[in-house]
Amino acid sequence: PGRIVAGHTATRMPVRVGCATAALAGIPNTAPRVRDERTGARGAAAAAARGALGRAVGRPGHRRPDSFEREATEMREARDAEGPRRSFSLHRVSEHDRLVGEGRDVRILHVVRHAQGTHNVDRKYRDPRNHDARLTGFGEQQCEALSRTPAAIEAQRSALLVVTSPLTRCVQTALLSFPDIARRKEVPFVALECIRETVNFACDGRRRRSEIAADFPRVDFYADDDVGDEDELWARYENLCGPTSAHDGHRESCDLPSVADRGRAFFAWLRQRPEREAIVSSHSAFLRCVFSWGQDGGVRAAPDQALGESVWGEFADVNVPVVDYRGDVKLEYDLRRDWENCEMRTFLVAF
Repeated sequence: PGRIVAGHTATRMPVRVGCATAALAGIPNTAPRVRDERTGARGAAAAAARGALGRAVGRPGHRRPDSFEREATEMREARDAEGPRRSFSLHRVSEHDRLVGEGRDVRILHVVRHAQGTHNVDRKYRDPRNHDARLTGFGEQQCEALSRTPAAIEAQRSALLVVTSPLTRCVQTALLSFPDIARRKEVPFVALECIRETVNFACDGRRRRSEIAADFPRVDFYADDDVGDEDELWARYENLCGPTSAHDGHRESCDLPSVADRGRAFFAWLRQRPEREAIVSSHSAFLRCVFSWGQDGGVRAAPDQALGESVWGEFADVNVPVVDYRGDVKLEYDLRRDWENCEMRTFLVAF
């Protein structure tokens, strides 16, 4: 066992090249591009958030909720039952025919980050009004613009599966950005808990499954056994960190091994599906962790990992990467750079 390696350090990164990317020409992003504690603040605000978590749950000698050890033990036991952590092989789209010719089980993934949400504009992540944040009017325009791009049009013609985070902004993005495939009733539209955003603030909470399912009847919220009616993932981090009245800093972002494991769970789930091409609607912090965990330089702007060390410190495989770029620095750069709202990137995973 060793110390969790998550923070960003200097590393080589080439100029932007790599997998296919759909950009939204002519639709400027009106959200302010500033660092804050959502993406990894710099300065006093970030230090205060990190210190609060360390005092509450991360450092020896400091107070933890009474429920901490029970919850952490359940997490460790579940992890043990899943076996050793593994990495999944990613490739550029141009490698598809070669990989298939070699007998590999290849899936084409079109991954999109949700469009602009209310929390992206006012940045009031803790505000209860942003609980399970919805898209803004501008975010809906971003989806319409993406739907008209050649990449999205082609994806709608060929994809046989749509997977979305169960959070409202991702469901909206999937339905509005890919309306043609949404009308194809034979194409499964599935909500998966494992690809939701990191659980930190009110905007990351999920409404009751029954409530969201009533709003979006096209989406199957009942195919995923991990999606209960109540938000069980939020409850987990209340057990680990305490209620928001006691701790209002980062939660799951200070336990990135668990976020990385959710990424692994998605790839494992995908491998069991028959569809060879899928559209995936997810979130920036989750995607940043999946594509950077265990890689050279770590996860950019990651907060202090005291919580993760407290839960996973005895696991020798905790820093195993989620994905394997096989030395392809071009692909690595294009997947690890930050995602804009409603940006889509296409790549392969080969099992």
